[in-house]
Amino acid sequence: MKNMNNGYQIIEPNSLDPLLGNPSQAALAVAALEWAVDRLKLQSPQLFDDVTVEVVLVSYLGAYPAIGIRYKHEDAQDHGPAISDAIDAIVRQLPFIDFLAFVEKSNSDWCEVWQEIKRSPRLQ
Repeated sequence: MKNMNNGYQIIEPNSLDPLLGNPSQAALAVAALEWAVDRLKLQSPQLFDDVTVEVVLVSYLGAYPAIGIRYKHEDAQDHGPAISDAIDAIVRQLPFIDFLAFVEKSNSDWCEVWQEIKRSPRLQ
């Protein structure tokens, strides 16, 4: 079932739940989510035929980052469970060095990325 919030289906992967729920680590959570989405696009590009996936701000019992899925077609199949399961597999199976390489290559200031997500009008 698609649980929609302002046009987004919200995904909070179980494997990243402790990180997502820790406000002092929000920037690290954003980096981990961005890495997982990047790897998901490489591993399962067919999932992105029907959806756009991005890191969004969720304001529910505080503000935290999560995955937001926006469906391109109203009648699209619910990809939420598949995306959540795939991200959990990525987190469990890929080596930490892969995450570190992504962070280094991105050259992003993850605190600034988090601040930008919070300023965006997506789910506030």
